[in-house]
Amino acid sequence: MVPNIPSASPAFSIGQRIRDLRKRAGLSQFQLAERAKVNPATMGALERGSANPRFSTLVRIAEALHATVTDLFTLKVPTPSGGQDFYVRETAKLLSRRPLSDKRLALEMIKRLLKDKRR
Repeated sequence: MVPNIPSASPAFSIGQRIRDLRKRAGLSQFQLAERAKVNPATMGALERGSANPRFSTLVRIAEALHATVTDLFTLKVPTPSGGQDFYVRETAKLLSRRPLSDKRLALEMIKRLLKDKRR
């Protein structure tokens, strides 16, 4: 870890992104640290941008957030104002790491929901 990283640094931006994604997932820092197998103090330092994470740590954090490492480097947080594509991307992201049986179940649920809406 490298202390005293300026706020314009990539580490600060990644830390902000981790915090944004964590909050969107409804997780506390401690919960995310546990899921990602990261020391809670380290997680706090990463979010503040006062530490440079290893790539393996970023992978574990992304997996714990059901995101990709690329998502951690995306500066703009997608919002519902992004239109329909936002919801399609978010649904795909949620399902991307689920087993095939869950994907089939989700598809069947969506089909039934849409069928009911047509009535």
